[in-house]
Amino acid sequence: MYVPQLTFTRFIAASCIVFFHFGNSIYPFNSQYLSNVVMNADVAVSFFFFLSGMVLTLSYWEKEKFSARLFVKKRLARIYPLYILASLLTLTILMTHSSLFWDEIVSEILMIQAWNPEVVLKINYPSWSISAELFFYCLFPFLIVFLQKKTFSFMLIFTLGIWGVCRYWEFFVERDLFYFFENAQNVTNFIILFPLFHLNTFIFGILAGVIVLKLKRMKYSYSIFPFITWIIGSFLVVYFINQNEVKYVYKLTTGLFCPLFMFVTVGLAMDESFISRLFSHKYLVYLGNVSYAVYILQFPIAMIYLKLVSRTTFNLLHIVLYYIVLVIISSLLYSFFEKKAQRWILKN
Repeated sequence: MYVPQLTFTRFIAASCIVFFHFGNSIYPFNSQYLSNVVMNADVAVSFFFFLSGMVLTLSYWEKEKFSARLFVKKRLARIYPLYILASLLTLTILMTHSSLFWDEIVSEILMIQAWNPEVVLKINYPSWSISAELFFYCLFPFLIVFLQKKTFSFMLIFTLGIWGVCRYWEFFVERDLFYFFENAQNVTNFIILFPLFHLNTFIFGILAGVIVLKLKRMKYSYSIFPFITWIIGSFLVVYFINQNEVKYVYKLTTGLFCPLFMFVTVGLAMDESFISRLFSHKYLVYLGNVSYAVYILQFPIAMIYLKLVSRTTFNLLHIVLYYIVLVIISSLLYSFFEKKAQRWILKN
């Protein structure tokens, strides 16, 4: 099952990450009304993981034949060509003014950097999430086979149980890690970026996908209820990340918002309102497909842009121009490189 209105949300999330990285010190993004939202916009990466689990479930849950080998091949064909292009571009830029070690380069190329807190952010730092995604892709065939044999009640308890264990770890255990490690930055990298701590988000997305499939099979007319559900869910996400109390709580990025993500995505998937139809427009769906390039290229394109305009930081004018350039380049690469490379890999 393909739900086009969800695709555009990936572009919104990718754009939030771009401004989180490069616009958080620029007015109006640092104003009292937007600063907390922008400073916590990295929660969008968690949304990526959730949506990934949901979309894959919608695509594969009801398939009669499921080949794990073909699945992983398709996912690698989708992500790796642009990933390696962005990594090589970043390596070229960094090697001109900094030294890199072989373990950092090899980890980046093999997409395993998220497993090592010492190297995870050394090269194209947004790519750590793709390393985590690869882990989820490798687990997905086993998860789907395991969960398909269980009842929905078991799946619900299983998902909530894993989510609850992760919340217990975050609030009562992980803080003690700072007493056992000398390098505080590595501990932070481990807590925030280690793939295993994001698995609960991916599994929650699988649950959301199964719920959508069940609701679709009922073939009821839900009227305005789905619209209200995803609007309220979206409002609550923005509201909570805008609270001063959560400004320093990096736990937001490791699955805390999964229940709210479910309201947003399930509601939007079932919604038939004007906004849902608008999100399904081919141009917005296209931007959703471009979002991967926007995300993975944001750092190297930013470095090249700043070099070309002879600046070390962005101001409002340049962040807007950079964002436009980033989207244009990403669109061109999606149309003329990503899709062609993906077809070539699958064919050969």
